[in-house]
Amino acid sequence: MDFSFYDNILDAIFVLDRDKKIIYSNEASSILVGISQKRMQKGRHLKDVITFDNEFSYLTDESTLTAEGVANSLNSYKEISFKTQNSIGLVERKGLILVQRCDVSCSSNICNLSVIIREMTLEENLHSKYKAELEKKEMVIEQLQQAQVELKNYSTNLEKMVEQRTAELKSINSFLNAMINSLEQGLLVFDKDGNCLPIYTKACERIFNLSPAGKKFWDVINIGKERISEIEFWSKGLFKSMIPFIDFVKLGPTNFYNSVGRYIELDYFPMKDEFGKLSGIVTVATDKTEELNAKNSANREHKFAQMIIKVTKNREQFFQFIFDCKKMVEWLTDLFDKANVGTWDLGHVFRQVHSIKGMAAMYSVAKLEATGHKLENHLSQIRESAESTLLANLTKLRVELENFHQALLSTIEECKAFLGDSIETGEVSVEVRKRDIVDYSAKLLMPNIGQDLLKKSFDEIFLYSAIDKYFTQYSTMACELAEAQDKKLKAIKFNNGDIRIYADPFREIFGVMVHLFRNAVYHGIETPEIRSAQGKEEEGAIVVNFLLETVQNGDEKLRVIVSDDGQGIDTKKVREKLKQGMSPSVVDKMGDDEVNYHIFDMGISTAEQVNVIAGRGVGMSAVLSEVKKLGGEIRVSSRQNLGTTFDIVLPYKKK
Repeated sequence: MDFSFYDNILDAIFVLDRDKKIIYSNEASSILVGISQKRMQKGRHLKDVITFDNEFSYLTDESTLTAEGVANSLNSYKEISFKTQNSIGLVERKGLILVQRCDVSCSSNICNLSVIIREMTLEENLHSKYKAELEKKEMVIEQLQQAQVELKNYSTNLEKMVEQRTAELKSINSFLNAMINSLEQGLLVFDKDGNCLPIYTKACERIFNLSPAGKKFWDVINIGKERISEIEFWSKGLFKSMIPFIDFVKLGPTNFYNSVGRYIELDYFPMKDEFGKLSGIVTVATDKTEELNAKNSANREHKFAQMIIKVTKNREQFFQFIFDCKKMVEWLTDLFDKANVGTWDLGHVFRQVHSIKGMAAMYSVAKLEATGHKLENHLSQIRESAESTLLANLTKLRVELENFHQALLSTIEECKAFLGDSIETGEVSVEVRKRDIVDYSAKLLMPNIGQDLLKKSFDEIFLYSAIDKYFTQYSTMACELAEAQDKKLKAIKFNNGDIRIYADPFREIFGVMVHLFRNAVYHGIETPEIRSAQGKEEEGAIVVNFLLETVQNGDEKLRVIVSDDGQGIDTKKVREKLKQGMSPSVVDKMGDDEVNYHIFDMGISTAEQVNVIAGRGVGMSAVLSEVKKLGGEIRVSSRQNLGTTFDIVLPYKKK
């Protein structure tokens, strides 16, 4: 039989055979159950796609359709609840159902039925929604009617209600004042002359440790006398509105430490009059001390984790660093006790402290880096002190030296947890390959082997080590420093790093070479944007070559060649620095290479300002000093935008 006349009917239609298999379904039925017509008509039972819990359950049970069995439910729509089965599970639905024979000649044994389902779920939902909306509107009407009554009462008792409203406003005002004053933030307003208005929250007295009313804004915040003119200029600029408020306000002070050391952050908002003109600046002061402390604590934990990783990877070099720190503390303490400051070699003292600070940064020992930087600051003050302030600065220096000493003792205690007591004794275990021990044992058993050969074998196995062992930590340090400056740097490449040497004579020079790598990153390597504009790779590169050479007289030389592909030495800046202490005419006669060599002079730096990384002009001086101690030499060559190369040549004698 052809059922295509059902195709255009909007209700869902299923035609079943006597076994309740679907022999036809229209598009509406496919949408209802979420199964394609083609899949349903492949012998599926109706129970596989829909179930009924009422008198129509016979349509989905296991029985066979008969004319007698369906007689009671034919030819009239009835309300039903049913469930459809699709990819998301069972779905509860409501609707109307009509069951009809497909032809009038249905016998007692064979019966084709059409099951027509009109889903009413949406209509019922809409009915509920409209009913709810109507109830809501009726409620609004009731409220409007109530409001009309109240309005009438207002008009008849106006004077009494004005008094009542005034009392309410006073109550609300008191509540708002209480609420604002209960806030942890301080709110104040200052005018175009920088005067703080008498309106402010109670929290201001705690945050600023004073009452701001009538005072200048720059006097309220603990900003320092040297910045008053700057803040005054900024305040006047805000009210002139020459630049949009949102942009110009960023130039103002954003934070400060109050008189008791609490960290306060400042935010600013415009207050305008009825004409839209700026009439005041609302300042919101928030005490962020706990948040800052938590952040600093997290940073310290991160630094400590970094320190553990770096120290365990470079145990021997770290032990040497701790030994150098102890030696520096003892030496400076002895210098305080026995020598007049006038006899101090301040350059040498600077170099020692600067190198220790650089090594501390490399191993992420934050407390030694910080106290080392403060030591440098006080040394700088002593170098520039007048005789009248010298004693006071020496006292401060002694205090900072003790602070450094306490930080050193604290670091040693922390490291004992993962290094053991050997960090105090300085005992270093040497890692030896099993194969080397077996080879050496075999030589000991040889009957005719000489003592000289045995000693040579012993030295090579137990006392010699690959030279790159003393440099690999610089790669991590340089990459971290580059990242902190928004630069990109490849891992440092070491060529001939497997050359085995007796390193004891070179430990100090290998240590101060930290300054070569820090300077290469800070002064040499450019930002990715600059490098791309110059046709370079975004990632900078530093390469270290190790050479062991024999010269004409038979002596051996150890060469360490450090090259970077950065912007090169800024020869013009170095010339200007030299002219500050030398005759300009003499400096002008110097060639570029000669000028560049003066980067090894004490106090010469091309950094714009002093920070924990650079700016004092001490690091390169320390490198040259250690090279000269060993009787070596250092050569430097630099070309603009091509990079800089340091060639260090050191005498080498085998153990």
